[in-house]
Amino acid sequence: MAVAFDKFTASSTFTGNSSWTHTPVGTPKIAIVWIVDNAATTDQITGVTYGGTSMKEVTGSPNINNTSEPGVVHCFVLNDPTSGAQTVSVTKTGTTTAIGYSVTLTGSEKLRRVAVDATIHSSASANPSVTLGLNSQTSWAGLALHTGQNAVTGITQLTSWTAQNETDFGNQCGACYTFDTIGSSDVTAGFTQTSDDAAMIAIAITESFINAAAGSDTITGKAAGLLHAYLLNAAAGSYSISGVAAKVLHNSIITVLGSYNASASNPAVRRTRLFNSAAGSYSDSGASATMNKGQNINATAGSYSESGQSSSVLHARILPSTAGSYSESGQSATTLKAAILQAILGSYSESGQSTKLLDNRLISAASGSYSESGNAATFYRNLLIQAILGSYSESGQNSSLTYSRLFNSAQGSYAISGAINSLLFGHKISASGGSYSDAGSLASLFRSVLLTALAGSQSISGQDEAYLINRLISADVVQYDLIGAISKLLVDHKLPAGTTSYGESGPASSILADRKIISLLGSIDLTGIDADLQKSGPQSFILTAGKGTFVINGASASLLHQYLTSLDFGNSNITGDNATLLKAFKINSVSGSFSLSGQDANLSKFNEYILTAALGSYQILGYNAGLAVIQLASTEFFPVIIIGDVIIPVIIARNNSFKVKLIRE
Repeated sequence: MAVAFDKFTASSTFTGNSSWTHTPVGTPKIAIVWIVDNAATTDQITGVTYGGTSMKEVTGSPNINNTSEPGVVHCFVLNDPTSGAQTVSVTKTGTTTAIGYSVTLTGSEKLRRVAVDATIHSSASANPSVTLGLNSQTSWAGLALHTGQNAVTGITQLTSWTAQNETDFGNQCGACYTFDTIGSSDVTAGFTQTSDDAAMIAIAITESFINAAAGSDTITGKAAGLLHAYLLNAAAGSYSISGVAAKVLHNSIITVLGSYNASASNPAVRRTRLFNSAAGSYSDSGASATMNKGQNINATAGSYSESGQSSSVLHARILPSTAGSYSESGQSATTLKAAILQAILGSYSESGQSTKLLDNRLISAASGSYSESGNAATFYRNLLIQAILGSYSESGQNSSLTYSRLFNSAQGSYAISGAINSLLFGHKISASGGSYSDAGSLASLFRSVLLTALAGSQSISGQDEAYLINRLISADVVQYDLIGAISKLLVDHKLPAGTTSYGESGPASSILADRKIISLLGSIDLTGIDADLQKSGPQSFILTAGKGTFVINGASASLLHQYLTSLDFGNSNITGDNATLLKAFKINSVSGSFSLSGQDANLSKFNEYILTAALGSYQILGYNAGLAVIQLASTEFFPVIIIGDVIIPVIIARNNSFKVKLIRE
């Protein structure tokens, strides 16, 4: 069923806000409302609704004819209006008299405007008319007008047009005419009158369906466009658009059992709802190829590809490739606000000098692989990037993952490599039964909640690596390593290494404001020229090594504001040129040893409550090592005695050994 006329309704004349009921006969696909405002010289219509939904004013509306006998014509449309009787409401300012006309049309597919003309506004026009170009598309046409004629007998509709309403305002008139023939030939729209004031808006509506059944449909030309089409279908054949400026705008479905191609200097596919290539292929290539606000781009058992110098997929919801492949390549290839980019039993790849995936919700490769490579590859606000039983990799000189929620590689591997790699605001990065690695010159992880490698390994290496505000970094039955020239872990809540080891090394490595660093049946190592654990204050509660070892060494090693440093059945050592423990509340070594040594090692301003080494030894050794104002229990105070230039700390050792080298200044 092609586009068809359904129902016409005219309101009563009104001077302020007004409403009337329009009752369609069938199920409308589009509603059109004209307002003819007599004697108005400005736009006095602030809004029109149909069934409570705002209507959109067409291009050229309002058509204002500000002459000796002024008048204004408005035209509004609404696609897919609500069925049944509906209220048309007009909001109007001013006191001029107006009338409203409403029309509904039916069709088997969505309807769209194929032509609008609002060029007639004159103080002296005889028999005004325009041509509505239909581009060989079966269409319906209608118009509304305002004229300076004193009576409706002074105006007449053209041949093959029907006068739906003619209204006499007194000294001027208004009217609405509809074209009788539903056809594809261009339509002449207008009316007859002697030379007088005239204003008019004419519109043509067509069905949004272009079909190439078992054949092909081609649009070529310098400026080829398909606007507001909802279905473009090539069944077992092909559909192609080519030209200098080829466009497909506001389309809902483009589907093929063959192939669809858009190639040109400036091809564009915008606001597309569905692109489907079944058992075939879909390709978009050109210097500036874009796909904007597409809902679904699908290649079933085939392939989807986009290439070009400036190719982009914007606001796409779904780009899946089932049992096939999806690829995007080019100098500036972007995918923005896509909900799903998926390759099932196949692969997804994006490559280019500036490749980006922004505001994506899901990128998945099941039993396959996902890869992105290029000079400047970025991922922003991704919720899920997953490679099951396969691998995920991102490489490039400038690769980053921002606001990522979940990165998961099950029984496979996840890798990021490049000169500047970063993971920002990621909530979970996981490699189960495999490995996670991030390597590069500038590698960083910010605000990550969970980074875990189960029965595998997790490693970060590079010249400038940072973990900032991470919640959990875990390696079970394996190892976690952070190495590099400037490696640091800031505001972390928990860094455990179960039955294995945690290691951090580098010239300037630091762990700041940590909540818990723990090694069970293993070891924790922090080494480097400038290795420190500092400024944790009340945030840092536990640094412990159960049945293992905790070691800090380096030229400037320090533990500041820690609440508990504990070692069970092992030993804890801090060594270095300038090693310090400041304001610690408890340092405990059970059945083991704790030692602090170095050229300038000291324990100062502790206000400590407990320093004990049970069944072991506690040592402070160094050129200038001292203990001052140490309190072993709440009721016991052991001051330092200073006689001349000799410092004599008062020390009691109980079932252990406690050594302090006296210093003579």
